[in-house]
Amino acid sequence: MNETKIYDCTALSKRKIYRINSTFYRYRYCDDSPGIGHEHYIFEPLAGQQAWAKLILTKSKVRAKVFELSEALPPTKNTAAFEKAIQLPLF
Repeated sequence: MNETKIYDCTALSKRKIYRINSTFYRYRYCDDSPGIGHEHYIFEPLAGQQAWAKLILTKSKVRAKVFELSEALPPTKNTAAFEKAIQLPLF
């Protein structure tokens, strides 16, 4: 699996998958509320990961910990792929 380190936070995309501390996440949005004083980047773990809570990172933490995956994830034992669709079990 090819990984690219993220140096520019504007390169984050909601369509891509990222690895942070050996867990796969999807980027959701940037929270730049005026009361905070700096931007926070929100990530959600993919289904089937041990992590279940949202991850909130600052710009410096994104640069230090986030890697973009350039290839699709391999299917897990609970995932079935059919032509152009992926079906995930509920349990």
